[in-house]
Amino acid sequence: RLPRITSVQKIISLEEYMPPKVISVKAEQDKVEQYEKFEMTVDFEGTYQYPYNPENIDLTAVFTAPSGKRFTVPGFLYSGKVDGVNISDAVWKIRFTPTIAGKWSYYSEVKNPKGSARSELLSFECQPAAKKGFVRVSRKDPLYLEFDNGEFYYPIGQNVAWAPSVDAFEHYFSKMRENKYNWSRVWMSSWQCAIEWLDVGDFHGLNNYNLKNAQLLDDITDLTKQYDIYYQLVLNQHGQLSTKVDP
Repeated sequence: RLPRITSVQKIISLEEYMPPKVISVKAEQDKVEQYEKFEMTVDFEGTYQYPYNPENIDLTAVFTAPSGKRFTVPGFLYSGKVDGVNISDAVWKIRFTPTIAGKWSYYSEVKNPKGSARSELLSFECQPAAKKGFVRVSRKDPLYLEFDNGEFYYPIGQNVAWAPSVDAFEHYFSKMRENKYNWSRVWMSSWQCAIEWLDVGDFHGLNNYNLKNAQLLDDITDLTKQYDIYYQLVLNQHGQLSTKVDP
């Protein structure tokens, strides 16, 4: 088997860590409609070597609604090269979906074992929109589903599970839309959309994420929005716990 780590490992002791410092927070937009994605990129300095362990590096944002209610949202490594403990070209993002119209304020904060740093207070405008909202268990009858606005939701569709490409997903979703389907199911299977798996292929074992598959999930999610399909995300398929069926 080829070596999984291709570069000399530059392991840094905690004593040598530098405390974090927020360099910039760049939002994709300053206005967003209700139930739409607000996304920002946070550039920061500071030592870390395990981007998926919040005890080593922890990026969050605190959003305050017009009502004063606060929401804390974790950030994530969006892209970059992770080779063992060596990380380069890292891009960190935070995503949030506002549900209340009005002016929202927010700040980002980054922590590592040597300290924490906070950005300046920023804001964006959430514009009212005639959208149904998220699908939830019905408040009136828990046997059924409804949108945030109280409208009834009855899922009709099929289990796509996996497809060989983004184009194939689009083929299925477009045909489903034509036939009035509004639901599908997508698997985070080890051969396609899983972001964590054994030390094989594009995977690198426990606590290391497959950013290529994370991007694939983003692309699939964009397609479901385009074709007005809600989807059920399967985090683990049966074979991951089996020695006989799809082991």
